[in-house]
Amino acid sequence: MSVSAKHIALQNRSLVWLLNKTTQRGIRGGLEIPLNVGYVADAACVCDFKRSIEERYTGKRTDHNPTRHNLDIKSGTHRSNALVFEIKVDLPDLLATFTKGGGGNRSFPVGNLHWLVIPRGRYELWGNSLRGVPDFWGILEESGKGLAERRKPRYMGMGDASYHKFCASILWYQ
Repeated sequence: MSVSAKHIALQNRSLVWLLNKTTQRGIRGGLEIPLNVGYVADAACVCDFKRSIEERYTGKRTDHNPTRHNLDIKSGTHRSNALVFEIKVDLPDLLATFTKGGGGNRSFPVGNLHWLVIPRGRYELWGNSLRGVPDFWGILEESGKGLAERRKPRYMGMGDASYHKFCASILWYQ
């Protein structure tokens, strides 16, 4: 299946939106990353947030040094965040991915934070349909030259095996 120019533009915007929230050290990610059987994320990355952003999304006071590279997945003191972005440019695609019986597999988390990224004006237009998106998914809507967060995602913990698999998917994907 080919992706539209709008889809590609929103993929790129999601990573640009993320950049000013991270330490920009230890960030690793990409587009169209296979994270699980039948699950290809439109964009995914592993990164460290700036301290205030980390606290906003995790709800925890962080003591790690945000200027150090922290992608040491064997370290027990701090672990980078595993982030997933799903781009939806039309309602049938949204419904196919997020409704029961629609064949989508996004009802279970595969990372710490997940965002659905949608084009400008769709938040109100798709209001009822967006209620079917699981509550651990945040919603980013195209706004001006960037993205506006319409719904904050719920932080999801990950076991070591799941986290290492996520990291390997990104680090070894070509």
